[in-house]
Amino acid sequence: MIRGDLMRRLGNGEVVVGAFSPYREVPLAEQIARAFDFIVWDGEHGLIEPADTPALSLACHRAECTPIVRVPSPDDRVIGRFLDLGADGIMAPMIETGDQATDLLAAMQYPPQGRRGVAMTRNLEFGMADNIPGLLQNSNKDAIAIAQIETRRAVENIDAILGVAEVDIVFIGPADLSLSLGCPLQFQHPDFIAAVVGIVGKARAAQKHVGILVDSPNQIPALKSLGVRMFACYLDSLLMSAVTEFTAAFEK
Repeated sequence: MIRGDLMRRLGNGEVVVGAFSPYREVPLAEQIARAFDFIVWDGEHGLIEPADTPALSLACHRAECTPIVRVPSPDDRVIGRFLDLGADGIMAPMIETGDQATDLLAAMQYPPQGRRGVAMTRNLEFGMADNIPGLLQNSNKDAIAIAQIETRRAVENIDAILGVAEVDIVFIGPADLSLSLGCPLQFQHPDFIAAVVGIVGKARAAQKHVGILVDSPNQIPALKSLGVRMFACYLDSLLMSAVTEFTAAFEK
């Protein structure tokens, strides 16, 4: 699934399913890319570096899966390098204000819309394309911008974040959000539920897409009924669940 197909499907109201992966091993990337619509390569809590991006992105593209990188920080050069080397989108953690969301977009886009530096790297076909200005424009239009909503302050400023036109998706980080709300990992707590309902409702009103990290399929129906259409699991959790289920069979 390339960027255009991911956004088209979300625009059509379809559900897309992905995984967060902290691992840089290409054979693993090739396997999981076949199973998911998108992969978030985790540079915040995982091992992913810019140098890993070309091979991981190629593995995704071969399977028609969209490669997204969660960056470790909103630094312009960090964001630019991941995009230069093949990521279709950037997920920025801990976006709390409209100004931070605007800054994210400025780092992702070439002038005049942003301040991203130009280099004849993979995303510009190494300078060998006939229409480099057109590729620059397409990159500004096509790079997926995802703002993670993970704090009380972000919830309080959600209108301003959603007001940044080029933000494509707001993605709820449940663990950090629950901690910030004072109900650590209590995903049925009224304050947590109220925050999620508020985020989704305002995002839908602003015609923005909403994603969320889940650790159980049982969470999906209620979230889907709210209007969430982008779901992801963390690969480690998925692997451990499968391992636990497999080894438990020998204890019966």
